[in-house]
Amino acid sequence: MLEATVSYVDGTLFPITVIVNHLRTLIGVDSEEPSGTGTEGARVRAKRQAGAEHLASFVQARQEARPDERLVLIGDFNAFELKDGYVDVIGTIAGQPAPPDEVVLASEDLVNPDLANLVAALPQEERYTFVFDGNAQVLDHVLVNSAAAPFVRDVAVARGNADAPEVARNDASSAFRLSDHDVLAAYFGAPPTELTEQAWLLPAGIHGDPRSGLYEGWVVVQNRSRATLAGPLHLGFDQLTSGVTLVDATGMFGDLPFVTLEASSLRPWGVLILPVRFANPDTARIQFVPRLFRGLLP
Repeated sequence: MLEATVSYVDGTLFPITVIVNHLRTLIGVDSEEPSGTGTEGARVRAKRQAGAEHLASFVQARQEARPDERLVLIGDFNAFELKDGYVDVIGTIAGQPAPPDEVVLASEDLVNPDLANLVAALPQEERYTFVFDGNAQVLDHVLVNSAAAPFVRDVAVARGNADAPEVARNDASSAFRLSDHDVLAAYFGAPPTELTEQAWLLPAGIHGDPRSGLYEGWVVVQNRSRATLAGPLHLGFDQLTSGVTLVDATGMFGDLPFVTLEASSLRPWGVLILPVRFANPDTARIQFVPRLFRGLLP
């Protein structure tokens, strides 16, 4: 187990406990070869169930001891995100085990509150980290508990192994095929904080050309508090007129388009003037409620 300390964008530190895993492989899970008092398949299934239940119990003990501890489970779980009909490894660890009539070896629900599997946030076509006999599948996972979930900003797969040709193993100058698995990368950061009440946000001078449908203007941002507003700072456009699009938006925060301010901070009573552009093909009256945020937005 590795404990890492991650820094907020405003300098506040918060701990995340990372639990690294490599669970029993699927090899032999359906074998009928004799092994001990039973078959090799029965032995493998029992080992996979025991491993999943041990990890689930370990996680639950930590959650009960410290409900605020942020737990992140990573690694090669050697299990699909869905039950495989033998043992529901990921479901057991996450606190959502398959019922007894859907697997050979069922487990009790050992985890509460449940964990979330970040693989579910990936687009369907990206949900694989390993290719076996031509079948793309997920064997590697990132699971987070409810205390860590609000800090998740993104998840992605670092390609270079599963899709790379086997011959790349022979190229010492290439990083391709260093492993047969791809890497899941999870990004964490401070949950965004709304600073709207600490600032004056004034739209100004919005005008445009009805023929092109392009409108321009400014939003004046002034820090009206006695403390510096540390960044990154983002201006969100809430309740934007239907049919109007914010041009050059940095991204979307839920349903809100937003623009990241260039300034990394705003001193007390400091002022920023943010130029904005809108696509307004219906020449509607442009209205919105400006909101100011600090932190990492998607």
